[in-house]
Amino acid sequence: MRRAVYFPHTQIRDERFLKASLLLWDQVDFVAPVSQFQFDDAPKEHIDALELLCRPHVPSDREKAEVHRRVLNLLQRPLPQWLVTTEVPESIIRGRRIREFNMGYGMYPEKLAPKTWHLLEAAGLVKLAGPDEDYYARPLTGFLLMSLLADACAGESKEKITDRADAYQFMWKMVAAEQEDVPKAANFGAQSAAQSGLVNIAIRTVRTDDIPFENILAMRRREVGEAGFQYRRFRENFAAKIRDNATKVVLARSMEERRDVAADFEREMRDDLAALKYELGGVKRKLVFSKEVIGLFSLGALVGDVTGVVGAATGAVQTVDSFSRSYVETLGKHPISYLYLGERPTLRNVPFGSLGLPLRRDGSGPRR
Repeated sequence: MRRAVYFPHTQIRDERFLKASLLLWDQVDFVAPVSQFQFDDAPKEHIDALELLCRPHVPSDREKAEVHRRVLNLLQRPLPQWLVTTEVPESIIRGRRIREFNMGYGMYPEKLAPKTWHLLEAAGLVKLAGPDEDYYARPLTGFLLMSLLADACAGESKEKITDRADAYQFMWKMVAAEQEDVPKAANFGAQSAAQSGLVNIAIRTVRTDDIPFENILAMRRREVGEAGFQYRRFRENFAAKIRDNATKVVLARSMEERRDVAADFEREMRDDLAALKYELGGVKRKLVFSKEVIGLFSLGALVGDVTGVVGAATGAVQTVDSFSRSYVETLGKHPISYLYLGERPTLRNVPFGSLGLPLRRDGSGPRR
């Protein structure tokens, strides 16, 4: 299972980032103050997606101790000017004023150990304030603390993802000399941004006016049906393609190189879509013009040759089953397949009959 830790907030609110997360991850953990954390203030389909994809991760005592150690190490030396400055770009505070107080960054007390908060209070970096009695800090201080916490919660098995890449990329420019006190992977903001950007390119390749959010959500719901393992395989093929190219974007040495990577990726996706449609068309033509299907509807069968009808029908069923498998095999070879199916949410023309009974419109599959 591919899992990620989302931060610095407790809830993904950007629709494009949420859509990309549905496509790229099996599960997204978010750092929560309590295990029964409830999402709020979002469209119903967004809440449905969050409940399907996201799981609360309450920091353990060990994880809090790790953050405390790194905070203590930071405070043992003179604080860098970037950490205490009040002059930050508008991009850092733009658009996410939820849980912010007097231009500050609000944090649930439960996320860190009491002794860590006491250290931070003594250093003048946080204060207990507001009607909710949470801790508030300057934006950069809050982003740094949440990145340290996400690093501890992710460990070695999960990737860290954020929709605040602009803020973190700004911060990394100032903390480049403080490698010991920052998360281990200093390019995770760039990686998240690159993945989301490539997902948007791939989506536009299939449908220039964007694939509706509800289509992508419907595809994820189908992963719990009888053919769910196939849908997961298609999505993993797509996600692997995104990851490989996102790494190329992050490693690019100039803006021109990054544009070249994106242009090459877009061309590959368009070629993959064209090849998929061509191969699926060939599979369909093979079915329509097969001798078994033609025999089923031959003149002899239609005028009452019962033996011929039964024989032709048996052959046709076997041919359709073979066709279904060939169809699925073809989809499995192309990274664009998951989006191709997502652009057609009812799946009326996708012959998954050999993999299980037909899916209902909601994608949940038949009840036994």
